[in-house]
Amino acid sequence: MEESILLENDFEYAFKFRKTEKRFNRLWGMKSSARESLKDWLIASDINPKVSEVCANACSELIENCVKFSKNDSTAVVSINVSDRSITVETINKAEKEHRETVSREIEALNAASDPRQVFAEKLLNPVEGKSQLGIIKISMETKGKLELVQEPDEEVVRMKLEMKAE
Repeated sequence: MEESILLENDFEYAFKFRKTEKRFNRLWGMKSSARESLKDWLIASDINPKVSEVCANACSELIENCVKFSKNDSTAVVSINVSDRSITVETINKAEKEHRETVSREIEALNAASDPRQVFAEKLLNPVEGKSQLGIIKISMETKGKLELVQEPDEEVVRMKLEMKAE
C-alpha cells in the first residue's frame, strides 16, 4: 500500500495524504483546492473544459470518500491517467472491511441498474442509517463513466477505479 501505484501513461497527477484525527478538517478543506488543481491540470492536458470540470468533481467525491472512510494514520493515494480517449481515476485507501463491503454492494447495484437516476432517487428517498451514499451514484451519472472496485488481497484496501471518456 505504501509503494507507488502510478500507472504508465502520458499524463498523470497523483498525491498521497496521511489521515490523522487532528488533520481531518484540513484534509476535508483540501478537497476544494485539489478539485481546482485537477481541473486546471486536465485543461492543460488538452481536455475539454467541461469534461475537465466533470472529472475534477468526480475526483473530489472520491477524495471525500478517502477522507471520510480511511483508517486513521493511513495513507490514501489518488491517481489520474489521461490518454487521448479516456481518463482513468484511481483511489486507494485503507478502511474498515465493512466499508469495502458497502462500496462493493453499491457499485454492483449501480452497474446492474439500467438507469442510475432511479438508483439515485431510491437512495435519496431511503437513506440507510442517516447516510444517503449518493456520491458513487453521482459520479456515475455525471461522468457517464464506469466505476469498479478493484479486488485487492488485503480486505481493508479499497481501490476504486473510474474510467470515463476524455472527449
